[in-house]
Amino acid sequence: MSNFASLILYLSVFCLSSALFGYGVYRKNKIMRWASIIPPLLLASLRYNVGTDYGTYESLFNQFSRGSLIDYLQDSASAEPGFYVLVQVSNFLTGDSVFMFAIAAALSLIFFHLGLNRYKVKHPALVYFLYLMILFPATLNLVRQGVAVSIAFYAFSFLIERDFKKYLVYMIIAGLFHVSVFILLPVYCLNRLTETKYKNVYLTFLPKLMAVAGCILIFIPFFSNLVMQIPAFGKYSMYTVNAGEGANYTLLLQMAVLVSGTALIHRAINDNNRKLYMMTIIFATLEVVFGTIGYSSTFIKRIGLYFSIFGFMLLAESTGVFKNWGGKVLSSCFVIGYGVVYFVIAYYILGQSDLFPYTLIVGGLK
Repeated sequence: MSNFASLILYLSVFCLSSALFGYGVYRKNKIMRWASIIPPLLLASLRYNVGTDYGTYESLFNQFSRGSLIDYLQDSASAEPGFYVLVQVSNFLTGDSVFMFAIAAALSLIFFHLGLNRYKVKHPALVYFLYLMILFPATLNLVRQGVAVSIAFYAFSFLIERDFKKYLVYMIIAGLFHVSVFILLPVYCLNRLTETKYKNVYLTFLPKLMAVAGCILIFIPFFSNLVMQIPAFGKYSMYTVNAGEGANYTLLLQMAVLVSGTALIHRAINDNNRKLYMMTIIFATLEVVFGTIGYSSTFIKRIGLYFSIFGFMLLAESTGVFKNWGGKVLSSCFVIGYGVVYFVIAYYILGQSDLFPYTLIVGGLK
């Protein structure tokens, strides 16, 4: 399949899935909403050698499908027991790595949908569309972290209710797939900020956040050495040095979303949605901050992925400030256009995650 044909395939699958989800939301049909995960699930399951780390995951599957959990944990390249369970289930059911990729994609999509439902956003279909266009393609490469990001997204929903027990439980589950999520456990302390006024957040929280970001940039070399000393994080030490060439060229798009989205959404904040919208603004800001620091450390940039969905929520919810029909249509078209442009630039032109060309299992002689 040519690169252009692959591009049409990706866009068609994501648009079909979003349309099914949007129709399910409009008709309040839960079956249709859940059926919307089928197109991207098939896309992720039936691929062959698509994604930078596809070969690595196949090798891990072949290596650990015959080994014990102790052998898996003792291997320096693998520390997440959740992935071991995923490998064993796939091996038991089919004996093939295809099912491993299918389960991982299913977990990512299911927990994203569960989380999206808990946040009670007004424009879930737009959020889902942006997720498919921007984050889901990256999960075809970052398989384990893709699962962890979706579970963490679900866990963050308990911040609004200040339910620390459930927050901790689901963060631990996310950590079973990618240990980097444990760095974010202190995020729970930010729940108080969700009750503050819009202006207070930008006068008190953001200056402190920028100061912390500056300190992290200064001490990146020290941080790199520190990470390499922790056994569970040792395998990620390669991402803490010489990461300049992995700079995020799409950061400007993320910054544009943060600035424009924040400028619009504050007009829609009221007592009923204050916690949700303030949390969205704060976490979307964290995504950009970690993305900026990511110029010096790809490991830090990957931490920012855990907040990326809130950037989608910020942009999608900002369309709600328009009261007239024309404004709503134009703003929605802008959001859709942003998602398509992001996908084309990041994945098609820049080649991030090595998604092109798309090859089916049959075509790849799997």
